[in-house]
Amino acid sequence: MYLDSGNIKVYETPLPFHARTAGKIIGLMTIWNGQDFDYASEKTLILGLNIERKPDCMIAPIYCPRPAAGQASSSTRTAYPTMIVLSIKIFGVRADNTIALTASLYLRTSPTSLIPIMIISFGTAGIDTSIVNYINGIGVLPGNLIGVGFTDPNNNNNNYPSCNVANIPTYLLNIPGAALFNEVSAPLRPVEFAAGFTLDLWELQVVIRRQLNI
Repeated sequence: MYLDSGNIKVYETPLPFHARTAGKIIGLMTIWNGQDFDYASEKTLILGLNIERKPDCMIAPIYCPRPAAGQASSSTRTAYPTMIVLSIKIFGVRADNTIALTASLYLRTSPTSLIPIMIISFGTAGIDTSIVNYINGIGVLPGNLIGVGFTDPNNNNNNYPSCNVANIPTYLLNIPGAALFNEVSAPLRPVEFAAGFTLDLWELQVVIRRQLNI
């Protein structure tokens, strides 16, 4: 639920698998780096006059400088989080107890910031053709839509492997360190910051399937 141009819009009802997926992401990122980021849930972000969004979880660098009055995300002059958007889409369970899942990564630093730089299908089934057509229609680059249900052009167009165990390279989604630590001055960045954070999507699939009992 969010405010858009003065209208309240509800796009889905939060259910346990939404909350636990968000919690898993926070948990994995905290293990990776618990000292340089603040982690939160249900943070309302004011994006403009009569426009706000409330992500399921938020990760913000601790050492971002406080913005000037009128440019903050709240009345306490809290800086806006680095604008990396990770969208996890959980489709409905199918008759054969399989499910399609996608992870879409957007970066503010991308020249096309409203188009995902990567979409990975990581469920136990591929996504519907209508969804694939929509994704292609919004301008996602060839090769940036990968995973379950697709073929790998770098491997003789063989199918990508199933997402059925940890540490399969196809399902390791890297969030660049330069984007995570954007606006943090160089002396305050950890030495290894450039490597960024790598999210194993198998970990999320396990949580989702457990909650859906499939």
